[in-house]
Amino acid sequence: MVTAEKVTREDLKQMQPGESQTFKLPNAQALDSAGTTAYQMARIEDCTYSVEKDYVEKTIKITKA
Repeated sequence: MVTAEKVTREDLKQMQPGESQTFKLPNAQALDSAGTTAYQMARIEDCTYSVEKDYVEKTIKITKA
C-alpha cells in the first residue's frame, strides 16, 4: 500500500497491464480525484482501469487492464 497525498498520472503510467496498486489517501475528495485521474488516463492510454474505493479506510485500489 502506498500512502500519498494524491494519485498522479505518472503513478498510473508506470503501472503494467494486470498490475494493481492500493493508495491510502488523506480524504474522500482525494479518492474521487484519483478515480477521475484513472478515467482520464484510460482515455489517453487507450486502456482500462478498474477502481475500488473504500471511504472508511480512505483507500483506493486501481488495476490496469
